[in-house]
Amino acid sequence: MQNSTKKATRYAELIEKCKSGGFGALTENEAAELFLCFAEYTNDASVLYEKLQDGDDPCSYFELTKDTLTKNKVSEKGAYLIADFPEIANRCLDSTSPDRRTLIRSRQDTAVRYEALKKVMQNRFLGAKEEKVMLLLLDEYGGVIYTDFVVQGSNDAVSINITKICSIAALKMADSAVIAHNHPSGSPVPSRADCEVTMKLAQALKAVGVVLLDHLIVTRRECESIRKFYDFYNTDLNYLRLVSSRLDYKEYSRKNRT
Repeated sequence: MQNSTKKATRYAELIEKCKSGGFGALTENEAAELFLCFAEYTNDASVLYEKLQDGDDPCSYFELTKDTLTKNKVSEKGAYLIADFPEIANRCLDSTSPDRRTLIRSRQDTAVRYEALKKVMQNRFLGAKEEKVMLLLLDEYGGVIYTDFVVQGSNDAVSINITKICSIAALKMADSAVIAHNHPSGSPVPSRADCEVTMKLAQALKAVGVVLLDHLIVTRRECESIRKFYDFYNTDLNYLRLVSSRLDYKEYSRKNRT
């Protein structure tokens, strides 16, 4: 009985960790542990199983809102977990992805490594319904020493916390960094605000001895580099205004179809 209570308490702790820091705050083991706790210590798993058996499209059940789920006899914690199932399931699989293994092993091939890095970061955003910011830190040999979500935003906006990112980079004694944030709207083209904050972040990281390698814009189907649009180490504001005036998603789409 005592062991059961301890595990139920652990389940509640993991849910609270998700709510405060997002699913990116979990380690792979914690993500797996959360699912095991969910199945063993709530009645929601049986409710979910029944719904999946009844429907012609089982995956559609995971698209229901938290409010709808609670009305279907699912607990508040269970509704939270089910509604964000795609994101946390992806977190569980992250450590075994071929792209992550490529990223870790391909230290001599810069092009292959960079594409693997983009794919790893893009996969981490699968299922995300709100904008958020991910930070990836590398050591002097190009090894990954940190990767996690550092900022959670809303459906259409997120503020990049420069101070927090610099603090983490300095604490981890990183040599270089890559950040990424998602655009749920589907456009991989950065906004002027995206370009401006990237310029400021690059300068702030430089002050603590860390090189910002890139800022990636992630959508459901694409992962685009801001460096493709804007050299964020150029601090000339006239240059920033020129770049901003030319940011055009329709033009981007046309060029990438030809």
